[in-house]
Amino acid sequence: MLLHVLRLAAAALGALLVVVGLLGPFSVNQPIWTGIYFIGLGVGIIVITIIGEPRYWPSRRESDGQLRPTDERFIDPSSGTPMRVWIDPQSGERAYLPDGEQPQQ
Repeated sequence: MLLHVLRLAAAALGALLVVVGLLGPFSVNQPIWTGIYFIGLGVGIIVITIIGEPRYWPSRRESDGQLRPTDERFIDPSSGTPMRVWIDPQSGERAYLPDGEQPQQ
């Protein structure tokens, strides 16, 4: 949840920078390159928040006992940790935990 809030705040900051870049040079007699700089910075932040969406995050959520281990295992490319996939058969929700670790009950 916190990650989503931070991503939303970053996107809002990027949008604010784009607006400042568009309006700033005309309202305070600044050189046009300062507006271009702010627009580029704002667009860059927005693009990073959009394409930087993580594919998965190791889930540490509380489980009601519905998660079941699968045979699917992989190595987390960012940490090198062996991971195991857990699935809730009712909802289809998947969780990724370090191999050998149980979901919290």
